[in-house]
Amino acid sequence: MGHPGHKDGAAILLEKQCHSFLDKKVSTCYIIKLMRTTSRMSREERRKLILIRVRELFAHKGLHGATTRELAQSAGISEGLLFKIFPNKEALYHAMLALFSDNMSEKTKKIMSLKPSTSTLVLTVHFLVSELISVSLAERDDFIRLYLRSLAGDGEFARRVLEETDKQLIPMLGANIKAAIASGDILDSPVPHRLRAWFTDRLPFVIMTDFVPSAPVLDYGISREKLIKHVVWFLLRGIGLKEDAIRRHYNAKALALIKR
Repeated sequence: MGHPGHKDGAAILLEKQCHSFLDKKVSTCYIIKLMRTTSRMSREERRKLILIRVRELFAHKGLHGATTRELAQSAGISEGLLFKIFPNKEALYHAMLALFSDNMSEKTKKIMSLKPSTSTLVLTVHFLVSELISVSLAERDDFIRLYLRSLAGDGEFARRVLEETDKQLIPMLGANIKAAIASGDILDSPVPHRLRAWFTDRLPFVIMTDFVPSAPVLDYGISREKLIKHVVWFLLRGIGLKEDAIRRHYNAKALALIKR
């Protein structure tokens, strides 16, 4: 066995043959290479990689539009092996949805761990908006497509996502709103704290959907960076945060805390 990174003669020949194919999605060589990669993984690692690889196909074609042959090609394995790991297409689809909804980034965990305060409220709103409206990311765009397909169908995936939001983000925003009120930084209003938290989550999500197509469906007339700042200001003012409190806590120095 060669050292890491060393290619034997067969591997070099295979690579040369693969370069002769223009479309790797239907290339036999591409599938063979992926099967070699997955064969060295544990069952759980292989399972997760398959779910990541079929995500884009499901996002664009949906459960009923994606064929088992296309799914196997996307996963880089044979149909027979795919359905040894997942009993059927529906099980594969639901496992992929669960992986999406259960995923939480390290930045998100860091934000969620902060003590409730006016400062944490401002940081959380900025983080939420910037994560949703910043430059296009393939994984996030696939997530949106799956969410929208869910709304047009049985709503299961969308419901699962919002249930997780209701368990984690909404209580956290509510606690920060209460802390800001106690600090005298929020002008209270008849709008319940829970609804203020939900409105804060829903608005940037809707704006995010405008940017899913390669050509955004709405031109806001400003850069994405400025749009994020305007949405954050709009939401913070809607929550009831005083202007001087926003200026005090919404600045480059404060935002640097979530970039570390």
